[in-house]
Amino acid sequence: MLSALEEAGFEIREQFFWKKPTALPNQQSPNRKNSKSPVLTDRVILGPGKHVEPFVVAQKPRVGTYANNWNKWETGLVNPKEATSTVWEYPSASKKEKQGLTHVTIKPLALMKRIVRVFSKPKDIIVDPFSGSGTTGVACLFEDREYVGIELSHDFYLESLNRLNNTQQKIEDSDGDS
Repeated sequence: MLSALEEAGFEIREQFFWKKPTALPNQQSPNRKNSKSPVLTDRVILGPGKHVEPFVVAQKPRVGTYANNWNKWETGLVNPKEATSTVWEYPSASKKEKQGLTHVTIKPLALMKRIVRVFSKPKDIIVDPFSGSGTTGVACLFEDREYVGIELSHDFYLESLNRLNNTQQKIEDSDGDS
């Protein structure tokens, strides 16, 4: 992925890690009988049951300093109140969060909301090229961001669309109660 990003003209800015204290060790290992992955795991084991999933921050090359880019494009900086570390500990998505969803790698909403807050400001447009079940889009709804999701699987596209519509309706209903 890093090579593809660099070949597409992006600069690698940072690597963050989602520490999952509730993950099972070697859950993606090809040595497990029911493994869905024919390749080695991409998870880093920190200890019994402690896994970390990395995510990369990349951006189009800046012109001048990061501050110059911010002044011109309003992008390229992070929210320092939210980006206090490069390791963020959140449990995996709960059964309640997964209810009615079929995607196998649903991210916890709290993690995705934090990512949205760190790397954007209200009204920004967030593009998720691997939309899956739509968790990033749901986070955008709660955090007042615009959202563009891209998903190859028609079934997951429909699942995320339904999830986004239901979330939007709940937000509108709760706004009417205020």
